[in-house]
Amino acid sequence: MMRQDRTRRQLILVGLVAVIAGFVIGILIGAVAIDNSEPENAAVTAALRDGDPSITDKLINEIDGENIREFLRYFTSEPHLAGTPMDLVQAEYVRDKWLEQGLDYADVVPYDVLLSYPRGKENRVELIDSSGHVEFESAREEAILDESQRRDDIVPPFNAYSAAGTVEGELVFANFASVEDFDHLERDIGINLTDKIIIAKYGGIFRGDKAFLAMEKGAKGLILYSDPEQVAPKGYENQTYPNGIFLPGTGAERGTLFKHMMDPLTPGYPARGRVCLLKF
Repeated sequence: MMRQDRTRRQLILVGLVAVIAGFVIGILIGAVAIDNSEPENAAVTAALRDGDPSITDKLINEIDGENIREFLRYFTSEPHLAGTPMDLVQAEYVRDKWLEQGLDYADVVPYDVLLSYPRGKENRVELIDSSGHVEFESAREEAILDESQRRDDIVPPFNAYSAAGTVEGELVFANFASVEDFDHLERDIGINLTDKIIIAKYGGIFRGDKAFLAMEKGAKGLILYSDPEQVAPKGYENQTYPNGIFLPGTGAERGTLFKHMMDPLTPGYPARGRVCLLKF
């Protein structure tokens, strides 16, 4: 009798497991499948099947190049580094434009984010000879190409979230500062990168990865520059700004070395409740 009860309990347990498994599988199937019997799903399927191919042309024809030019002119007319007063002004401008153009709701939501700013115009690179004499010093700001547009609130070139400090060491050219470039220097040429200052071109990989790889190799610092061949190719030397779209010889790229998205203090979560500014 006890054996029959045990067998019955086992059968009931197996049955419950089968029911639960079937229930879970059913949920999973329902989550990934489209039930065309539902009106809204049927409408989506029909829209995809019977879509009007001319809609793309209609949308393109609605785009006004002059409007794009006007907005770009506005957004580039003032320095608007994140977290500055002009950044807020332009955010509110976008909000107001969207409301004016018919959106039911648009708002500017404040976030407290760990931002990185340069400390004045102190960032520079110096080449020093064996006696300590400075043979070369980099410009601390870009040349003004149009004196009528000179202003004091333009942020000098910098890469956000760079470490603060002054370092001195031997220069080693590392091409694009990629894994392959560092392997070539160490393995094929036999250069020890410890305590060296790496000089590398922009491009190839993200600038933050260049800094991370240089740090992994024990380098003290990293100097990044724009290769003229990349930013003003041969044949286009006379088409640099303001005469064209290419970067002039005195221009400097700006960016960030932070390798992840979102706020560094709250990765994966909204940055609310605190603010901290870094100055380098």
